[in-house]
Formats: sequence, C-alpha cells, structure tokens
Amino acid sequence: MAELAHHFFQAAQAVALFYFANGRERRAALSQQAVEMARRVSDTATLAYALNSRHWALWGDENVEERLAAATEIVRLAEQTNARELALTGHAWRVADLLELGEVEEVDEEIAVFARLAGALRQPLYWWWTLVFQAMRVLLEGRFAEAEQLTQ
Repeated sequence: MAELAHHFFQAAQAVALFYFANGRERRAALSQQAVEMARRVSDTATLAYALNSRHWALWGDENVEERLAAATEIVRLAEQTNARELALTGHAWRVADLLELGEVEEVDEEIAVFARLAGALRQPLYWWWTLVFQAMRVLLEGRFAEAEQLTQ
C-alpha cells in the first residue's frame, strides 16, 4: 500500500512539474511510473488519476496521439465504473487532443457528449466548460456574434 501511495504522489508531482520548463523529462518518467503501478495493482480509480496526470505530463507540442490514448482510456474507465465526473475529464481532454489533430467532426461529437453529461450532473463548472467549448467552436467558424452570445 505504501508503494501505491508513493506512485500516487509521483503522479501528482508529474502534474506539478508541468509548470517548470526544464521538468519535461522528469514529469514524463514520473507519470509513466504511476500509470505502470496503477496497472499492476488493477485499481481503476488510481489508474484514471494516473492517466490524467500522464496527460498533463505529456502536454506540449508533441505526443498528441499518446495523450489522446490516455484520454480515451480515462473515458473507458469512467464508463466501466459509472464515474460521470471522470468521464467529463476524459471527454474534455479528447476535445483538446482532437482539436489539435484537426478532427473537427470528432471535436463536435465530444462537445455534444460533454454537454449531455454536464447536463445530467447539473454542476455549474461543467456547464461553464460546455459553453467554453461551444464558444470556441463557433469562434473557429468565424461566427463572432454567436460566440459573443455564448460568452455572456
């Protein structure tokens, strides 16, 4: 159990290192160790947390495919355990990753799924993120008046 707690700490440390320019290699290694440990102990919640940390750790101008795989696995784990807030985290990551890949139709699908889940949870934070995603999409299409309405 102490080893699991140690790797949980490593996952958190990997996220903290995101804010240090020279911490890229260290955060990648720490997050990878946390994911591997969570897989070994077969703890779904810990694995999802480690994958979320891994996504943060890999954030940058590369690794989008690996980040997308982590986000997709977060969604899968959330669906297996009926963890709706975790699912929202995974879908939010997928929005960003798919947008980076230029997969606009899939981005729209993810935003729609996020909106449905946010509506079911009825949490203001998730509704706010839904509006942010929707405003981002209409801005990308040049529909400025509609984007302004969404941001109000």
